[in-house]
Amino acid sequence: MIILLLLITLFVSCLIIIPIFYTQTDNYYTRIETPSSAIHPVTKHSHLNASHWTEIGRRPYQEDRYTISQIGEMDDHTPISFYGMFDGHVGDKASQFCKDHLHIHLQNSSTFIDGDISTALVDTFIDIDKEFVDKGEPDGTTSCVCVIIGKDKIICANAGDSRAIVVKRDGSAVAMSIDHKPDLPSEKKRIINLGGYISHHGVWRVNGNMAVSRSIGDVALKPYIIPTPDITEYTIDKDGNDSFLVIASDGLWDVMTNSYVSNFVRNQTMGDVDDESLKHMGRKLCLEAERLGSGDNTSVIVVALRDSFYFADIL
Repeated sequence: MIILLLLITLFVSCLIIIPIFYTQTDNYYTRIETPSSAIHPVTKHSHLNASHWTEIGRRPYQEDRYTISQIGEMDDHTPISFYGMFDGHVGDKASQFCKDHLHIHLQNSSTFIDGDISTALVDTFIDIDKEFVDKGEPDGTTSCVCVIIGKDKIICANAGDSRAIVVKRDGSAVAMSIDHKPDLPSEKKRIINLGGYISHHGVWRVNGNMAVSRSIGDVALKPYIIPTPDITEYTIDKDGNDSFLVIASDGLWDVMTNSYVSNFVRNQTMGDVDDESLKHMGRKLCLEAERLGSGDNTSVIVVALRDSFYFADIL
């Protein structure tokens, strides 16, 4: 009788303390539906076609990393995909850490599951920064992340000088992020108010060292360098005037303006949508950056926002 009572008590306790369950099948993770949830985390291929490429440039090692993955679905099964660009410095440990963990941390956060993706992105950047700093590594990384909801909305979170733009059908560009440089008035004021300084050594630097004012990691320059991202929310044009999303490390942007990139992409996609120039757009942008003199690591993600475009999955 005592054993039976213990078993009943244990069964009732389990019902109380486990309100949410997850299933795993063939590396696809799906959150079992609960009435209060707005988003269900999943892990599978991006729901939009994307071309991606990376070049080491003239550097002795590659510190860029990127992630492409579907991370969730709305209650109506609208897919949510994640595109992250991470440009490491002082090594590749921070960029690799973000590649491996940032999207997973985001999709498992309660704020993301409740549907507040913008707040979840800010919280995730801050949490991932703390986790990496606690490891005691000196590395840092920029982080430019775009979350695309169906074919309706883009939410961009950026810390550093990787960058994202939307390329419109007419070849014009819409900036999704701003570069966090130490000489930006708001960044300069924040750094000085915290007791730091900026100085010019080829480019403006925080405390004579780092050329970006926001990043994940960089423990030696806390609290002057912060991980808090800027958030940009963008509604994708229903009439098909938004063609592509381009996310790239500064190896591209150091030698190309937003306008140059958008016109380059448009000019390369004027013909047959299945031709090699379209399928290899990420690689073409990297090689164009090298032609223009970039010696840095250069990584590019190009996402097709319209159904009429096809991109090969290139790694």
